[in-house]
Amino acid sequence: EIFEHNSEEIKIGSLNIWWILNANQLRDFNDDSNLQNLDFIVLSETWLTSKQKTNELNEQLKDWKIVEDGGRQDFDNREHMGLLILRKQEPKLEIIKAEGFISKNSSTRCIQYITIIFENNRRGTFVYINSTPSEEDLIILADKIGTTDFVMGDLNLNLMVDAEKSKLDTLCRSLDLVVFLEELTTNKHQIDHCLLSKKLVQQCFSTAYANLYSDHFSIILRMLINSVKLKSAFSKIKWDSNFKGDDFDIELDLVKKLQLSQKQSQNEFKHECTITDIYRLSLAVQNFIYL
Repeated sequence: EIFEHNSEEIKIGSLNIWWILNANQLRDFNDDSNLQNLDFIVLSETWLTSKQKTNELNEQLKDWKIVEDGGRQDFDNREHMGLLILRKQEPKLEIIKAEGFISKNSSTRCIQYITIIFENNRRGTFVYINSTPSEEDLIILADKIGTTDFVMGDLNLNLMVDAEKSKLDTLCRSLDLVVFLEELTTNKHQIDHCLLSKKLVQQCFSTAYANLYSDHFSIILRMLINSVKLKSAFSKIKWDSNFKGDDFDIELDLVKKLQLSQKQSQNEFKHECTITDIYRLSLAVQNFIYL
């Protein structure tokens, strides 16, 4: 537990699964222990089309069900696209609305997102961009999204590349969010992101988990349902709510310190788990943290 007073929280995940029906992809996703305690997860690059029926997909999902009314966004004429919202049988919060948008801005680049509204009026947006977006793409995207409490997903923006970091800065400014997760989300880079409202920094925790069935890590956001804050061990850096964001580099430095404190505190909660690949070869791992 990372929140005070055993507070209720909602656990949300995002994962670029790269073709959910490929080989044993769906089976390995069903068996991923690091995702078992999530309330919701949004899968991107599903490769699903209208040919695949929702009821047939639900039958193949072990502990998940596809969110009805806006929880599935297919892209029939583009294989490497698709968003899918999955929920557990009894999530801590219900989704009252899901709405999305798909944009094809060039011959190859496509952008899609789904914004969900929870019953406590929190809003979250899940984005997938199939190649590095232009700054104009991101301005249009921010305008479409409007107001949101967090953004999660594969944005195809690498913080280690100055030009792409600048684009991410632009998106954050436009949505009044900050980079909350700074961990590798592939073997070499971070292109999957969790962007968060500054007012929620002390009420959330984010991390990432590797797996053996996708080349992307799953990214996780744990968010309080009420207003109780993180335990002190997980929140050593105080966020200045009066900070105006005039110098975004300073703002990013604050987030880096917060993420560092998160990683340091994680050392107290390590467990061993076993991850298994498609050939049933198992590997004991010490650095996974169960939710």
